[in-house]
Amino acid sequence: MGLMGAGKSAVARALAGRRGEPMADLDEVVETGEGCSLAELFARRGEAYFRRRESEALRRLLDGRVRWLACGGGVVLDAGNRALLRERCEVVWLQVPPREALR
Repeated sequence: MGLMGAGKSAVARALAGRRGEPMADLDEVVETGEGCSLAELFARRGEAYFRRRESEALRRLLDGRVRWLACGGGVVLDAGNRALLRERCEVVWLQVPPREALR
């Protein structure tokens, strides 16, 4: 987990690749399911809609074969998501200096 630009997807892909285990990017899963970018989804349907789709995708991925999951810091805004992550995952927060996130 981490804020935009922290390297969540890159780190999850690298670790999953090293271990030969499946990985997913939660934002990419939502984008694919909706057929548009997150920016478009927010503009068209709003944050509440996105958060519902995000929660559904999280549950679906954790019920499946995914072993490495990149997800943004907003996923923890929902108490159910926090409980699910606490029960089923080891969570790592990637923190980078603002200059690196901007890069």
